[in-house]
Amino acid sequence: MISVALLLLANMSQSSLNAQQTRKGSSVLIEQTRLDWDHSGNSTTFSLFRRPGDVGSDQPDRLVIKQAGKPDWSLNNRGDAWAPLSETGLPVYRKQAKRLFFVSAGSEPNARIYLVLKGESSGCCVGSLTVLTSGEGGTPKIVFHESSYEIHAITPTDGNALELIGRSSDSEVWATKNAQSYDPYRIYLFRGAQAAAYDLDLSRAYTESHYCQWHGPKYDERFVAVGPTTDSTHCRVMSGEAFHLYLEKHPQLFATP
Repeated sequence: MISVALLLLANMSQSSLNAQQTRKGSSVLIEQTRLDWDHSGNSTTFSLFRRPGDVGSDQPDRLVIKQAGKPDWSLNNRGDAWAPLSETGLPVYRKQAKRLFFVSAGSEPNARIYLVLKGESSGCCVGSLTVLTSGEGGTPKIVFHESSYEIHAITPTDGNALELIGRSSDSEVWATKNAQSYDPYRIYLFRGAQAAAYDLDLSRAYTESHYCQWHGPKYDERFVAVGPTTDSTHCRVMSGEAFHLYLEKHPQLFATP
């Protein structure tokens, strides 16, 4: 599964994401909150809107950020609507709405504040994940985007950074239980307003301690994460062909009682 984070950050020009004046009557407001996320002393307003034709829906697909003395900044989510983000254990900075989820890095009162937007998941697929922060001059800046990313945790690190832990896919099931497509954890580091950086060493260590043997940094549907095995409680990775042979020898490990 190919990451689109670098492509998005490289190809989406600032003009395509820059401010667009909000037209009255063009959208329906779903959620709104205010806070001073750039420590300027002025509140910034964050608003989520849905398309006017989606009657009865409460699924927003457009974010508008409004700052005093600046034109409105708008971002559309073209792949999926933004969903509530309620995972436990995430370090909340301030949360006043279901989908506007803020986390902070560093010490108060000048902690770096990030806005995390989770895309709506469908029955088969994991939704997107987008992270923004205040950039140069207070202008919002996208520092992370994946069209498919399942967030598991956000943890602070030494040096005023944040560690984003998750996976890039909804793994395909190979058996009733104990077998799924290989889907390693992918860990990104957030530092200031820089684009999030994928960390291979952290990703490998976390995958090996929380999931399975290492078979590279990306989702691979040709390989199977299998566990528990007959001689170990730790998951191991097999090719599809090897797994089918293993399944024939040990069907009891993969059948629901």
